[in-house]
Amino acid sequence: MRDIFARFDKYMNYKHLNDNQVTVQCGLAVGLIGQARKGKSDLGKKTIDKILTVYQDLNRIWLLTGEGDMLGTSKPTTSGIPYYKDIPVSAGKTELQDGESNEIAIGSINIGGITGKYAFPVIGCSMEPVIHAGDIIVVDEVNRWDRIDPDKIYLIITKDDRMIKRLEIDDEDTQKIWCISNNYKRFSINKSEILKLFRVTFCGRLV
Repeated sequence: MRDIFARFDKYMNYKHLNDNQVTVQCGLAVGLIGQARKGKSDLGKKTIDKILTVYQDLNRIWLLTGEGDMLGTSKPTTSGIPYYKDIPVSAGKTELQDGESNEIAIGSINIGGITGKYAFPVIGCSMEPVIHAGDIIVVDEVNRWDRIDPDKIYLIITKDDRMIKRLEIDDEDTQKIWCISNNYKRFSINKSEILKLFRVTFCGRLV
């Protein structure tokens, strides 16, 4: 986040903006910019979204990653699917460190005929040959357990993991979910462990 503020500070200098102007124009808490400048706080997701909404010539991807030009139009569009490049999901059973992820969409993707809520990169190989490491998946949220289809692939969010699996509800214990991979032994988790559940609507590479 310190790098993000350093880039935003460069933009402020380029536009001849002072801390008070940014605070007023973006509707930020008084002192927030000054605290970030001193390294005492970071720019959070809501603050960054406000900044990008007000300063629409500021390139979102450059601000978040340093890639590309400072000025541009590389922002997510309302019609695209938000792409979280820095939040990988695992085609395995791998513990992922949320604290090291930039939980902000760096842009959006458009895939003809594909709908979904989020897009993520994939790591791990337990779902090969269907899903490969380096693929992108698009997912849509599932809110009802009776819609689970054992032939579909799902993204499971737990406290410690983000896993891509096929799912089956246990025949004897309906609170038990079996997680099934092509190249990994099946294992079970309890429904109560699952914080969010998504169905994969697309997997592949963007050419």
